[in-house]
Amino acid sequence: MTKTPEISIGKKFLLYDSKKISDVLKDNKTSNKVYFTRLTEEAIVAYNREENKEVRDKIYTDYIYTVFDKLAENVIHSFGCRSYLDIPYEDFKHEVVLYLTDKLQMYDRKKGKAYSYFTVVGRNYCIVRNQSNYNNLKNRTDIESYDDSVTALNLYSNEESSTDLKNYLDEFLEYLGDNTHSFFTKANDLKVVDAFLELLSDREYIENYNKKAIYILLKEMTGLTAQQITKVLSQIKIIFNRLYDIYCREGTIK
Repeated sequence: MTKTPEISIGKKFLLYDSKKISDVLKDNKTSNKVYFTRLTEEAIVAYNREENKEVRDKIYTDYIYTVFDKLAENVIHSFGCRSYLDIPYEDFKHEVVLYLTDKLQMYDRKKGKAYSYFTVVGRNYCIVRNQSNYNNLKNRTDIESYDDSVTALNLYSNEESSTDLKNYLDEFLEYLGDNTHSFFTKANDLKVVDAFLELLSDREYIENYNKKAIYILLKEMTGLTAQQITKVLSQIKIIFNRLYDIYCREGTIK
């Protein structure tokens, strides 16, 4: 007797039309999320369990994409995530939809409703993205309010840097690299020092940037705030000046 091939969960889902499933599930009463129904949740579950790409694509196109597009729109407006956008609104909304789609496989209905899960996912993405844009804007306008006299960061201009100072800087960077743990013990402080040494290891490259750019690069490399970076650079400044006095008297700090 020939065994009938088993129908996949995705195909079973597609065998029913939307109205029949909605009638059976009877879960479309909440007006503020009527676009995201129990049918949508069933589609997401079927999508995640389906192995056939064509079936998955059809489920996504017919039952998930439009819902995610609407969810992205609502999340962006509800959580005020448009204040510092650096791209057109439609492009940002598309970003959110792509992020939601990327997280489809993470959904586990045992842990809650799909609507709640993807609303939180979308909200968090918008908030992080918006905060990042705000920080970038703030860094580019207010960075001069931070420590404006870090001596080591004033040595990047060829016109202002004497050969003697450049030779000293070479010795200083070597000394700081060899003795970092003698001056800094906290993990975040060490991140700043390591990033600082990495930036200054290629002098010709660094000299193409002003101090504002250095701060931004350090922030991107360490993930720390400008205040945290400034605190460490201020300590480096003290070490730099103290050793420079020794260098001027003895011609070396080795």
